[in-house]
Amino acid sequence: MNNSPCFFSTIIPCFNSNIEWLLNSINSVIDSMEKSDVSGEIILVDDGSEVSIEDRIRDRIQPTNIPIFFIRKTNRGLSSARNAGISHANGSYCHFLDDDDTITKDFYTNMATAITTSDSELLYCDSEFFDDHHRLPFDSTTEQQMIAKMICGNCVHVNAVVCKTEWLHEVNGFDESLPALEDWDIWIRLFRSHHRFEHLPKQLASVRLHQNSMSRDRRAMYSCMAQISIREMAEHSSFWMTHLQTRKQINAWIKTAFTYSYRSKTPYKNVINCFSRSVHLTGTMSAIFYLIRQGVVALLTQENSPHQ
Repeated sequence: MNNSPCFFSTIIPCFNSNIEWLLNSINSVIDSMEKSDVSGEIILVDDGSEVSIEDRIRDRIQPTNIPIFFIRKTNRGLSSARNAGISHANGSYCHFLDDDDTITKDFYTNMATAITTSDSELLYCDSEFFDDHHRLPFDSTTEQQMIAKMICGNCVHVNAVVCKTEWLHEVNGFDESLPALEDWDIWIRLFRSHHRFEHLPKQLASVRLHQNSMSRDRRAMYSCMAQISIREMAEHSSFWMTHLQTRKQINAWIKTAFTYSYRSKTPYKNVINCFSRSVHLTGTMSAIFYLIRQGVVALLTQENSPHQ
């Protein structure tokens, strides 16, 4: 890799990827970067695929002058792959794209314009879900809603965010101990470092839904949600109690933490931990109420929404 500075570094982790979907992802980045007036690079991180991703796709990527770099490493998971990309990034801003997702042709143009006109350093746009037949909107989150929604769950898709590269180094990148929700975790840590998320209210990012999608493994997702929620209660409650503006927002945090705990892989352990932490935040009676209420909800409803 060279060390030529650029504006955007787009990092795409790969592992035994669906090659057609990966090519769609890469080409969407190329189309968007070529339309933008700012410089960019693409970093593909092969996280130990059985067959080299570079060997499979290099001759199939559409012709472009955008620099494309390949990193091949031992398999250590998505966070490790993203961190490897960050360590090689020459861009002032990093953008993360999963190997089956896409962005619009206007993504980098809009992001660069917003950054240069308002001096934004952490910017997110709106996004959607898609599959081979449908496109489904993902609820937009305004800047005013961000803190209250973020502590309750991941309300921003990773491919909808561009972040100052130095900030990612400041918080030591993605947590490699987390098997999922590593993007939610890093947004939370950036919040606690007093970095402001600025909203670009345009739909510029798309997230593919399919049977092998990580979000389909609900039990694993809830386990990570419970782990992160309980950690924030235990170690950073003063920050959140200061920044959550109403009792309703605090109660929503407690309620979702219990929901994640009940639906995790180790519900008994997580529910006990969640209860002991929530007593200090909302009082014994409220903690008992949500302990019982969310237990009943978990028994009576299916696991298709983390916010029931």
